[in-house]
Parts: sequence; structure tokens; C-alpha cells
Amino acid sequence: MRQSDSQPATAANPRSGSAFAESPGRSKATNRKLLRADARLAKRCVAGEVSAWEELYAQCHEPLLFSIEVMLGLGNADQNLVDELAARVWYALIKDDAKLLSKYDSRRGAQLITFIMSAAKSELTRYFRTEKRREKRERIALHGKSPHHCNDELQTATSLAEFLPTLTNREREYYDEHLLGCPVNGDSSAAGTFSLSNARQLKHRIRSKLLSFLGYEL
Repeated sequence: MRQSDSQPATAANPRSGSAFAESPGRSKATNRKLLRADARLAKRCVAGEVSAWEELYAQCHEPLLFSIEVMLGLGNADQNLVDELAARVWYALIKDDAKLLSKYDSRRGAQLITFIMSAAKSELTRYFRTEKRREKRERIALHGKSPHHCNDELQTATSLAEFLPTLTNREREYYDEHLLGCPVNGDSSAAGTFSLSNARQLKHRIRSKLLSFLGYEL
């Protein structure tokens, strides 16, 4: 995350050690002091000191939430999603004996909050990848069609259900066996019970009724 993206969070949530290194108006000596303090805090967290984790959370949680909102898009970020992603970030920092946090190196000039926001960016990237895979699986399950297409198909099926009662028994038999490919009672031999001329007449009548049912002028 860029320094400028995160400064509003620091200004809105002034806490000791929560500002970025090399902030405008701050002396290099002060920056070095803050970096050393962050290094000590990270080391205490990695050592498993509970009070250190509480201190880190108090310093960085609100700026973390703000940065996630910024990355999702201010005004469009669902608060539940923001909280979930923040929880993922804290879990990533804590799991495996704080393996991720142990990689923090204050000598690179970035404070802990910057490091944590970088972890948040990684979590968002994983989240969006997972969402894309989920959407892809849903499209495959829907045969590549959107829910809108499925609604259209449902409406079509409903219309056909209303149309079928308009057919005579013989027309319905022909419709099921030849147009749908579903022989009555599962007997495929019934498909040969229609003569050629009879089949043509039935097909023409069904077509005319369907066009009329759909509102087309004949």
C-alpha cells in the first residue's frame, strides 16, 4: 500500500507508533525511534507475549480497517466483509507461531502498520481469487449461463407448461415422442405409430398453435 493511501487512517486514529516512517514534518530521529519501537514490539509478539499482541492490536486495528475499506472502495465496502478480511489478516500474523510477523524488518524503513497493510493486500488478493473461482464454478454448474438466463429459461418452461394443455391427446403424443424425444410410457417403439402424412399434419397443427399461443400472427 502506498504511503499516501494510509495517511488518513493514521490521522483519524492517532496512536503511539501507528504513523508511517518518514512522514512529512517528522524528523529522521523520530522516525528511527518509532521504527526501533516497532521492532521491539514485533519481537515481543513473536516471542508470544500476550500484552504485546494487545498493544499491537490497539495501535493497528483501526488503521487496518480503514485501509481495507480503501482497497475495497470507500462507500462500497460491506462492513461484515471488512471485519472478516481484518480477522484473516490478524490470523495470518498469529498463525504458525507468528511466522509472518517474524519477517518484519524495521531496517527497511517501513513501520509495523505498513507491514500489516501489506498483509491485508495479500488477503484481499486471495479473497478475490477465491471469489473468481467460485463464480467460475457457478457458471459451469449453470452450463455457462448467468442467473438472468436461468430466469428466462424458467419463464419459458412456465409458458410451455401453460401451452401443453391446449394440445389434443394425439398432438400431445406426437409432441412428446417426436419433438421432445420422450416416448409415452418410455416406449420408444411408439415413435413409429405415426404415418408420414399424419406426422406432417400434427407437426403443422402444433406449430400453428404454438405461434398463436406466443402471440405471433399466422
